[in-house]
Amino acid sequence: SVDGVAADVVRSAHPVVGERVLRALPDAHAERIVAAMPDDHASHWRGRLAHVPTLRGRPFLRWRVWPRRSAR
Repeated sequence: SVDGVAADVVRSAHPVVGERVLRALPDAHAERIVAAMPDDHASHWRGRLAHVPTLRGRPFLRWRVWPRRSAR
């Protein structure tokens, strides 16, 4: 099934990438993919997705990324 293939891809990806993919999907799709995983992996991903990331909904502020140009 498509959900099984997606579950294998998420499980084999780096955990940060897998989490970003699951968070980018609508909740119903992400839950179907997590449900297609083995029980131990599914419980791990449900726990990760239950935690709300710190920066969610807030803009990412760049600090010291762009050099300041001085007037010459």
